Amino acid sequence: MIAAKPPRNPNGAPNLVHFSHTWFVRALGLSIALFSCVLGVSAGTAFASPATSAAQGVLRRTVGSAASAFTLSDMPSDNGLDVFEIEASGGHVKVAGSSAVAIARGAYEYIRDACKLQVTWGRSHVELPHRLPNYARRQVVCPSKYRHYFNVCTFGYSTVWWDWKRWQEEIDWMALHGINMPLAMNGQEAVWQKVWRTYGIKDAQIQSYFSGPAFLPWHRMGNINSHAGPLQQSWIDGQAALQKQILTRERELQMTPVTPAFSGFVPPAFRSQHPSAQIVESSAWAGFEPTLLLNPRDPMYLEIGKKFVIEYQKMFGSDHLYLADVYNEMTPRLPAATKLDDLQATGDAVYKAILAGDPKGTWVMQGWLFYNDRGFWGEKETDAFLKAVPDDRMIIIDLACDSMEIWRAQPAVRKKQWIYCTLHNFGETTTLFGNLKEYADRPIRALKDKDHGGMVGMGITPEGIEQNPIVYELATDTMWRDEAVDLQSWVENYAEARYGVSNPAIKEAWTKIIKAVYGGGYLPEGAHFMVRPGPDFGSEPSAEASEIRQSIELLLSASRLVGPNHLYRQDLVDLMKRYLEEVGAAYWYAALSDRDSNQADGFTLRTAEFFKSLDDLDKLLGTIPEYRLSTWVQNARQWGRNKKEEDQLEQNAKMQVTVWGGPDLHDYAWKEWSGLVSGFYRERWTRFLRFMLSSGTKPLKMAEWNRTIAEWELGWSQTIGLTNDATPDDPVDYVKKLLDRYPLPKIAQSEPGIAVGKPVKVSGGTEPGHDPEQAVDGRLSGGYWAAHPYPQWLQIDLEKVEDIDRVDLYTYHDGERYYQYTIEVSVDGQNWTKVVDESKNTIPAPTRGKVYRFKPTDARFVRVNMLFNSANVGVHITEVKVFRHSP
Repeated sequence: MIAAKPPRNPNGAPNLVHFSHTWFVRALGLSIALFSCVLGVSAGTAFASPATSAAQGVLRRTVGSAASAFTLSDMPSDNGLDVFEIEASGGHVKVAGSSAVAIARGAYEYIRDACKLQVTWGRSHVELPHRLPNYARRQVVCPSKYRHYFNVCTFGYSTVWWDWKRWQEEIDWMALHGINMPLAMNGQEAVWQKVWRTYGIKDAQIQSYFSGPAFLPWHRMGNINSHAGPLQQSWIDGQAALQKQILTRERELQMTPVTPAFSGFVPPAFRSQHPSAQIVESSAWAGFEPTLLLNPRDPMYLEIGKKFVIEYQKMFGSDHLYLADVYNEMTPRLPAATKLDDLQATGDAVYKAILAGDPKGTWVMQGWLFYNDRGFWGEKETDAFLKAVPDDRMIIIDLACDSMEIWRAQPAVRKKQWIYCTLHNFGETTTLFGNLKEYADRPIRALKDKDHGGMVGMGITPEGIEQNPIVYELATDTMWRDEAVDLQSWVENYAEARYGVSNPAIKEAWTKIIKAVYGGGYLPEGAHFMVRPGPDFGSEPSAEASEIRQSIELLLSASRLVGPNHLYRQDLVDLMKRYLEEVGAAYWYAALSDRDSNQADGFTLRTAEFFKSLDDLDKLLGTIPEYRLSTWVQNARQWGRNKKEEDQLEQNAKMQVTVWGGPDLHDYAWKEWSGLVSGFYRERWTRFLRFMLSSGTKPLKMAEWNRTIAEWELGWSQTIGLTNDATPDDPVDYVKKLLDRYPLPKIAQSEPGIAVGKPVKVSGGTEPGHDPEQAVDGRLSGGYWAAHPYPQWLQIDLEKVEDIDRVDLYTYHDGERYYQYTIEVSVDGQNWTKVVDESKNTIPAPTRGKVYRFKPTDARFVRVNMLFNSANVGVHITEVKVFRHSP
């Protein structure tokens, strides 16, 4: 619900655009300026429209004075849909569009596709050629009315510490990528402060009700109160001023920002001030105390909602789209007899409260609740909740279509206006991962589906950004298409634009990168060192590790050609961190194997190698300013007015990326950052190693370990100050050193068994991108079979009767969840014999899988019956290995 940060403070922020103006003046001279004046349509002239003027501002901030080579003009929409047109000749580019965003998107497609340049997070590769290339006239009609951006959580995991400079860069990124419907969540606490004051609540009570800045998104959704607070008045005032700048710029660009509304949650002090108010406790969230929810039938519900919308409009204006989420990751606590009526009353109250404050208002809500709590939200419940709202006055953000398309499962959702969204990232974790083919194909399939109902757009809803830029470049491209891209050629063009050259080694490298990194599921794999240590962590080297190493070697072979390019250097560091993490995980895996077999010398050697890999990883990450904990902390501290406020903000920043809060969310928002690896993760592993050694041959007392390490983690997050950043090496040179230092470990991997590639059947419920064949592909990393809800079964056909005596089962693992299951075998597929019974298991799923031996048995079919998952309603099998009996 969390990726590397670019420096954003005034003293350390990099210039997102590296651009030299002098060549342009020499190349084009006064002729372009005169030509633009004669035409009278270039933004910045007396004849510029609001749309062209705003788009020209984006171009000036992106390419500097070369923006004058672009003549921008207006054109009508295509039946209400955005459209742009591009044409270039003689070193001059003409872009027309139906909105400022359409014009900016058209200009970017020219910059990227014709000039082979790229605008992305952190720093961009934007150095236009001396003479702008010709470009045949091309018109694009966007099939999506809305192109949505942001997840509510992004305002905690990514944007929380941004200043106006950084926000301006992001809004320009949005315009260039064609976004026209961003969430705009900043500054609302200033409005709530005004509202709650009118109900007799004092400022100190209001500020203590709010959470700390890093946790505000979850407070706004009613999940938590007061956590890591109180919220300082300077923050409330500063964010309100910032929100005015954000909304002004977004509106100049003719975007339609989505702003907040009342979703029913009230402060504890409200109950004491208004004892007759009908208030109930929420179902609570992630181990935190329940929050307070006003009964939607209470007349004060409409009154508060109306008052908030009116006060919001006074302070910030309105674009008539209002976000309200009532049951985010919480189950409605309603009597069974009145459940459907109560749900309808809730939906009706939220909508009418918006309408009371703004008669033109439309309710926007995230559809995540229907996915997250599938046990509660059946078709009847969903229909009841939504039925009171007119279909054209509601927009549902189908938040995570890459994991489950709610619009397909819920008829009531597709009756409304809804937006197809790709979530991709949880917690702004920084691992390289994703499934590009799914991101390219599935939104287009939804667009073309004759039963897609009220689909009005596409969106990207990552919990955190500034990671895996290829995913977001592809997703924003898809928003502007009605046909899926040819992925191979698209990736080649992406790499060429990213580095500014066409090179065979780079093409081959990216072919391997896509295969190794971007063909998997919707959750990241790897980076075991960032999870709280336990006895089953580490892993065998994955099948992808060799591909990743080869891709690094290929990219390094082009270093003389593109070495100074920051995006190239960042990609090298990203790939090298993934490779080094694979190596480190293999060292730990081998150390545990040596410990199991009483090989003390081997255990000592392997653990030393593991810690050395963490030291080198920390130094590697320090070569990129965006990948340093100090950057995150410095950006937080800049919002404080004095040392006391700065220290509280630093604690907020450290808490979020480590312990988070409550019993369930530690390590949710993990980061591969220099300073965090050395200062937090390494020290935690050091303590775990001491704990293991002190236990000798006795079983580890994990409850004791988890209790004591949680105390240390919280203490670390509350410390003030950081170790000084080491003087960074050149990233290209350091990657070369690490590649020589760390060959792929030759650690014996377990045998693949006889089930690899065999036919499989399942009971149903398979999630997109997690086909059952992934459970018999011979790989212990990358993809896995996933289905919901439990119970589900997976059956393997060995294609002939075999004499077997062993099955190894690898499930998804996170150190905490456990699965319950049985394994059966059969000769004919009709009569089954149970050979494994884990139906009462409560031991967390281990990284190294579970090995089950049994007496030799004839079997053609092997079936795994997944009965229960302690973490959620899904089941997940990475691999099933079956072995013949060996006398």
